Amino acid sequence: MSRRMPPVPQVMVMEKQAQPGPVTKDGFVAMGSKRPTISRRIPYRKVLRWGRIVVGPALGPFLLSTTLGLALTLISQLQLILQAAVMGQLAPTATEKASQGLAQSGGQTGGWLGFLVPEGLWSALLLLIVVTLGSIGCSAAERICKQWADTRMLGSLQRRLHDALLELGPSYHKRHSVGETSTIVARLAGGAQLMFADVMALPLIQGVGLITALFLLQRQLAGLGAIPLALKLCLLGGIIAMPSLSSLIAGLLRNAFTRVRDSELVVSEELQSSLAQPLEVQLMGANVQRSQAFSQKLRIHLRNRFSASARNEIAGQLQSSLPTLLQLAFLVYAVYLAHTAGGKDAAKNVISIYLLVPEAMSRLHQLTQFYSGLNTSWPYMETVIEVLEARPDVVERPNAVDIPDGPAIVELENVGFSYGPDLKPVLQNLSASFVPGRVTAIVGASGSGKSTVLNLVGRLSDPQGGRVVVAGVDVRNARLSSLRHRIVRVAQFPLFIADTVRANFLLAKADATDAEIESVCRETGLWAVLLRASGGKPLDYVLPRDVAQGLSGGQRRLLAVSRALLHRPSVLLVDELTAGLDNLTLQSLVDFIRKKCEGLTVIVIDHDIEGFISRVADQICVLDGGRIAAVGTHTELIHEDGLYRRLAQASMPPREDGASPSF
Repeated sequence: MSRRMPPVPQVMVMEKQAQPGPVTKDGFVAMGSKRPTISRRIPYRKVLRWGRIVVGPALGPFLLSTTLGLALTLISQLQLILQAAVMGQLAPTATEKASQGLAQSGGQTGGWLGFLVPEGLWSALLLLIVVTLGSIGCSAAERICKQWADTRMLGSLQRRLHDALLELGPSYHKRHSVGETSTIVARLAGGAQLMFADVMALPLIQGVGLITALFLLQRQLAGLGAIPLALKLCLLGGIIAMPSLSSLIAGLLRNAFTRVRDSELVVSEELQSSLAQPLEVQLMGANVQRSQAFSQKLRIHLRNRFSASARNEIAGQLQSSLPTLLQLAFLVYAVYLAHTAGGKDAAKNVISIYLLVPEAMSRLHQLTQFYSGLNTSWPYMETVIEVLEARPDVVERPNAVDIPDGPAIVELENVGFSYGPDLKPVLQNLSASFVPGRVTAIVGASGSGKSTVLNLVGRLSDPQGGRVVVAGVDVRNARLSSLRHRIVRVAQFPLFIADTVRANFLLAKADATDAEIESVCRETGLWAVLLRASGGKPLDYVLPRDVAQGLSGGQRRLLAVSRALLHRPSVLLVDELTAGLDNLTLQSLVDFIRKKCEGLTVIVIDHDIEGFISRVADQICVLDGGRIAAVGTHTELIHEDGLYRRLAQASMPPREDGASPSF
């Protein structure tokens, strides 16, 4: 089995703009805790554990390819013995004793495989032909099985990474951009999968090959009689030197490929910054600036990749040269024996040794190269393992219960929350109550924790203090599937996939029927919009990925709200839904929420106080300093000299005379 090095990293094109961190002169991502420092030593126990997990989905083809690899190892050594027997019988001999010795070369030369070697020249040659043809077929079968196993393993690993990322909460996704995580799934997983598979198979195959080759080699050395001490030391030195050399260069390769990994992620994120909105780049005349920024990051990455590749090639050359030098030493000794009286019989044993030395050393070379390759690939494997072992922000408890159907009161009781142990708390002893049949708005300055409140109600995160209660159930004790069914959130930028309207609704409810989807669309007024856009087949209408095409921004948000109502939830969370809407669409959205969300507990956050909050909210909670500073209606709060009044004034356009708006 040949050593498979991980693919050379390539730049990936992502869809969503990321915010890359600064880059050091060596190309590392300077993102604080975002990228862990590479370990000085590889945690082999962890590698083996994940190797078993990765191999599991393709266990059948993997075991078959491993078995074929072991068979190929033994077949290759049998080929060498047969070759030595054929060449030995072709060599001229002076005595009958020498001929008998050659005819019995299978017993002495072949060692433990000697019983398979025929005594006659033509029989040995015929068997060599059969074995050679068989090895070709076995090699082809082994490669096919390996590809079969690798394909299944990679698909399973990428699916596992995809699902793991969807389970992780804000604490992970705030530290890792879409560009980075997409590169991990689409690119780095491939190299990691190859190494995980090799960890489970290659040491076994090459280890068996090394042991059997050394055993055969020892038998040949015994047949030579007294062998010069220098030759023995030469062989022993080569065996010892190769792993020692491999260990020496392993650290250099690991550090070099760590820099390649980090600079690759930087290039990927820089590319996203340009391609997220290329038309905006053109309109700003920023083509040159973006080209210079991308070129700088790309130049660093290419320098790191060249440096790592050069070190890898030098290391490989040093390791591969040792078997050649040892083989040359034995060839010189064979020539010496051939020119010495009575040395021809011994030279025939040297022929076997000459063939077996590279066989044994190549097995050792494969093992040491595997160790070097593991250090080369470890930065990619570590990145993949980091995702697989990352813990979600929330975990369902063993005795979780369902949220009851029907109207639900949402209560926050002395809630405290911080995004990190060393960061300032976002919420402190916050208490609030949200009741069914009432639209409650939460307003506050940017960064005051409004979205955090929605995250806690929807249990994307858990509070460090206090509790969040929905319909009498602490959300930490609720079954997640029930929670996602009873509480639905409509985001500022709702998720849409480039597929049919039906497929987008099925994201929210996988078993929804066409009749259910049509019913909720008719209730919200979306059905008429879809009829006009689709030409008569609303559910088959394909939403283009480009938001500038197809449905307008307001229509897409109406679709998002309709999709949210498909579950008939108890609680509706609305997050900055009005951004970029014209006045007519805004008024339609206000009317929709007021009429269609009756009976629900609706919590709204939005910056448009005069245009939206004042018209849609029955109650307004003003968030300041991590606490609820004031509660009331728009009319009550606007006449108080407080934060709400200042926020409302800031959201209104200035008067023609330049004075601040007044109420």
